[in-house]
This record gives sequence, structure tokens and C-alpha cells, in this order.
Amino acid sequence: MLRKIWLVLQYVLLLVAVLGSFAFSNYRNELRKPEELHINFVSQENLYIDEATVNKLLIQKFEGSLNQAKERLVLNRLETILSEIPLVESAQVYLTIDGELRAKIAQRQPIARVVSGSDVYYLDRLSEKMPLSKLHSARVPLITGTTTKEDLDNCFELLNFINEESFIKDDLVGIHIEEKGSYSLRLRAEDFELYLGSVSNLPNKIAKLKAFYNKAKKDSIWSQYRRIDLSFDNQLIGTKK
Repeated sequence: MLRKIWLVLQYVLLLVAVLGSFAFSNYRNELRKPEELHINFVSQENLYIDEATVNKLLIQKFEGSLNQAKERLVLNRLETILSEIPLVESAQVYLTIDGELRAKIAQRQPIARVVSGSDVYYLDRLSEKMPLSKLHSARVPLITGTTTKEDLDNCFELLNFINEESFIKDDLVGIHIEEKGSYSLRLRAEDFELYLGSVSNLPNKIAKLKAFYNKAKKDSIWSQYRRIDLSFDNQLIGTKK
């Protein structure tokens, strides 16, 4: 009987020792201090911001240092700080089992470069202003002219339509903002002005241009024009040189 009690007591002591060791290890793990934030960029191509810059900005804003006990780290706050960096679109911060502090960062993606007076910046895929980067210069269409919020919204709509639907997407060099909400396009291989007018009825306007392009190319008369006007509903007007 005493032997059975002793065996049971041994098992209990062993269980207490294992649980105590686990609890102590967990406690020490919680007190470990992550020395840096390990960055993983979702896209490794054309980086507009690097890991060193992110860490520097984060240390400046996060109470001077990341070197504090992990239970004091507020991951949501870190994510908010990272997301406020002008070149970052979104961020996810997490702790690994080994106690490393990691972040997955999706950088903003430009779809056009805007030059308006002395202001130069990108328009990103969410139709927001995006600062230029010292690390990489994006090869995107150029938007010129005096810009307003309405103009940028219209250019965003136009760019999305051209990128998804239009045969000229690979040849588009720029969009110029004319007066009264009208726009003209510049194509890579052509030296004429392509006047679009407003961004209304874009499918019809681009369809007219495609029909004219196919005919002009077939008849070898494409280079004879200095201006193509797509602003009218039922016709295309070409002005020869």
C-alpha cells in the first residue's frame, strides 16, 4: 500500500515539475526583449522603402525603442504606426514562437506620376497621393496640368479603364489635364494629340479610336494626322498636319 502511495506521489511530483518548468520557461519567454523588427515585404520587386528605413521610423515613433518586454508590446499599435508610413499600404505585425518580432508589409503601388506646378508625386492604385521614393522610380504614365481632386479621380478612372480594357495601355505615356475637366492622351509611338474630352462614355470613345487606328494603319495614313478628337459621341474628327 505504501509503495502504491509512493508511486502516485512520484507521478504527482513529476507532473508538478514539468508544469512548473513549462510555466517558468513561458514566463522567461514573455520577459525576452525583441531587439529589432524583422520585415517581410509582400512584394520583393521594385521596393520603394527598405527594412532599415522602416526600423528607423518605427524606433523614432515607438517610445524611442523596441527593446522592452514582450507583454508591453502592443501589436496593433505597431501596425498602426507602420501603416502611417507614407509608402506603406498595410502592415501585419506578429510574434513568432521563438520570440521574434516580425511584420509583413505591403507597399503602395503607383499607377501614375503627377506633375502639377511644383508638386510631384504618385497616384497609387487606391487613388491616393503617394510620395516619390529615393530607392526606385516607377515607370508609369505621367499626369500633367493643374490638378484638382475631381481631376485625379477622373484620371484614376481613365487609367483603370485603359489598363483593363484598352488596346493602347502599353503605348500610353501620359494624360494631360485640359480646361473644364477634359483630357488628352499621349502615346509612345505617335506624335499627334489624342483629345479625349471628358471621361464619360469611355468604351465608345476607345472603340472609335481602335476602328480608326486599324483603318489608318491599313491605309498607311496614321502619321498624316496631328490631332485626333474623340470628344463627340457619334464621330471621330482627325486633323491632318
